[in-house]
Amino acid sequence: MALTIFYALFLCYLLTYEPIWGYISHQRFKKDMHHAPESKTRRIAYYKETMLALWIPTLIIVIVTMVSPITFSSLGFSWPSLNTSTFGNWVSYILLALFACYILAIVYHFVAMKTSQAFRDKVTNELEKIPYQELLPKSHQEKKLWSYVSLTAGVTEEIIYRGFLLFVLMTLLPDVSVWLNCIIAGIIFGLAHTYQGLSGFIRTSLIGICFSMLYLILGSLFPLMIFHFLIDFVAKVSNLEVQENKV
Repeated sequence: MALTIFYALFLCYLLTYEPIWGYISHQRFKKDMHHAPESKTRRIAYYKETMLALWIPTLIIVIVTMVSPITFSSLGFSWPSLNTSTFGNWVSYILLALFACYILAIVYHFVAMKTSQAFRDKVTNELEKIPYQELLPKSHQEKKLWSYVSLTAGVTEEIIYRGFLLFVLMTLLPDVSVWLNCIIAGIIFGLAHTYQGLSGFIRTSLIGICFSMLYLILGSLFPLMIFHFLIDFVAKVSNLEVQENKV
């Protein structure tokens, strides 16, 4: 009974705190950066707030797991083990192929940013159009802290939105298909990124759905944690190269 109440509170938290307070907090941050774009402390403070908001629920999940019948392996803390039976061979292997292609794209992006001026010019134009570019680090201290933000997002968001959220959904909704649970988990993940606008919500929801499916196919959070970290970390590298490109 106590666990069921915790699951319900957990879902309420995900459906309210990040979509609402996260959005308000980002708008406030965006307004502050607009009025004081050269501020040396505001972006750093926002990074720290973001990490704290992710680590607190993650630590609560860890504590609850330690004192309850829940096992860490049931939340994805195990070595990868391929399971194609959940979604079928075709869907599983196509998704794994896309996963591999995305990793290769990240590697290509990283190498191209280091070696191609034309590619850096292209990325410069793209970064100037994104609606949340004020988030990207500028100073040396911000760039260093961004690495920790990337690591935090890679670890905590996978625990929260893949490992634990899917566990909760499948526990509370045992008769709902695994496909629908992945879609629900993906949409909740997208809601946590409402500050990125409608396009950002749609994009992150689709990513969340794919990540949820990959997690169930691989049976482990570890590959997704690394992948998630790399996606955010490449944003830092790209931004750094762009700034040097402008000098």
